[in-house]
Amino acid sequence: KNAAPTAPRPVEEIFWVPGPWRDPALLEWKRGGRFELRIFPIPARGARRVVLSYTQTVQPVGGVRRYTYPLPYDAKGSTVVESFHLDAQVVGHDQAQGVRASGYKLASARNNGGAADRLEMSEQRFQPAGDLVLEYALPSGTSELDAWAYQPEATANGDDGAYVALAIRPKLPRAKDDAAHEQVIVVDRSRSMVGERFARARALVTAMVREMDERDRVKVMACDTTCQSWPGGLIEAGASAAEAAERFLGATQPDGAADVVEMVRLARDGVKGERRSGKPLHIVYVGDGGVSAGPSKPDHVTAAVRKLMPEGEGSVTAVAVGADADAALLGEMARGGGGVLVPFVPGERASEAALSALSASYGTALRSPELVLPAGFVAVAPTQLDTMRAGSETVVVARMTSPQIEGEAVLRGKVGQEPFEQRYPIKILASRDAGNAFVPRLYAASRIAELERAGGDTAKQGIVELSKRFSVASRYTSLLVLESETMLTAFGLKRSQGAPQWTGEVAAQGRSTRGTVAV
Repeated sequence: KNAAPTAPRPVEEIFWVPGPWRDPALLEWKRGGRFELRIFPIPARGARRVVLSYTQTVQPVGGVRRYTYPLPYDAKGSTVVESFHLDAQVVGHDQAQGVRASGYKLASARNNGGAADRLEMSEQRFQPAGDLVLEYALPSGTSELDAWAYQPEATANGDDGAYVALAIRPKLPRAKDDAAHEQVIVVDRSRSMVGERFARARALVTAMVREMDERDRVKVMACDTTCQSWPGGLIEAGASAAEAAERFLGATQPDGAADVVEMVRLARDGVKGERRSGKPLHIVYVGDGGVSAGPSKPDHVTAAVRKLMPEGEGSVTAVAVGADADAALLGEMARGGGGVLVPFVPGERASEAALSALSASYGTALRSPELVLPAGFVAVAPTQLDTMRAGSETVVVARMTSPQIEGEAVLRGKVGQEPFEQRYPIKILASRDAGNAFVPRLYAASRIAELERAGGDTAKQGIVELSKRFSVASRYTSLLVLESETMLTAFGLKRSQGAPQWTGEVAAQGRSTRGTVAV
């Protein structure tokens, strides 16, 4: 009797929503860069129209940038789209070079007074034949640091501070270490690599072994939770070794689970009796990062790989195969091994990706980088920079305590065994220009990635807050699509005010600079 509750019964409210009712659509994070959209129900012979909007940072590869629009490939030709229309517009690029499309024939024209390149394609009974790739370059090809700042309108929560994004592409000196290297290439042979993905990995590895310095020694292994090595152990790189890699991987069938940490351990231990004294070991992982065994959280992967490959032992380079590879996890794998992440995206030739991966191993990279910004920048992300390979781009975001900041950014680190320092004069003025409205969401995405590395309940709370406030998807939040304001009330939800809207139709207004120290 004394334990009986005395609180009043809750009051039930009923909200009437005019029909017909439709269940909401739900967009959720799965793993890596993949999201799943569920729409239900779709009646027989019925249709649902889905409009998706997203932003993506396109990294430079070999001096150009490649945007990939994923499309399926069906060798039997049974995949048919009744009506397909594509309308792409590129602004802010180098107009002298224009835009090149790969995979499909697109009609091109100049738009917006000649400031934009527009590409179109319309086809009935369309049969996709793989991904569409758009290739372009930025006009500031010689700059080493670009900055964009955005000043949003004051909001109800008092958020009237400016946001800034810095894209850093340091010019690095040629590495002085020209000694022979010892490399182990680990090819992921787990189930997720079946088909075209493993074929591309095989072509990449063959090109890497062929392009290596002939003084180098190399070993190729195919791994899931266990590893199989080609016969002969560490051998001299070159044409004959490339043929051996082609034969070995051609006879390998992907299957089984994937444990990337175990792959690093087996690669390291597999050459213990063969390594030359004093030579660091360079391990190159080639795969999609689809972990299904062993450590799977990014911070756990970083710690485990760092323990296996401490500083001075060597490095780990991760080559992400495919547009939907788990770049976040593979980036942490490379971070733990003091290496870099190299994307092998659709449309990129295996020879180009091979040279990018080898450049990371041969020393043309800035390791242990540190960026010192002038006063006035707060909430900087990432707080710890990853290794920067030559030709790559690192994006750093921050908040500005004043609408204008002038000073000098200093970048330090090591190239090979030599110290490196570069100084960049910067003068940043926050703008309300519509072309810069992408900066707040880019800031939120970087901060979310930083919190995901940290882990814990506090980090999770911060991720959820940033995701809701800036409309940036995360692994802890979902996007729910409802049909009316009344349905929001019925589900007990409140409409949140997101980040400034950015359409991409206006070129961003930024400032570019070069280093003052001669390289």
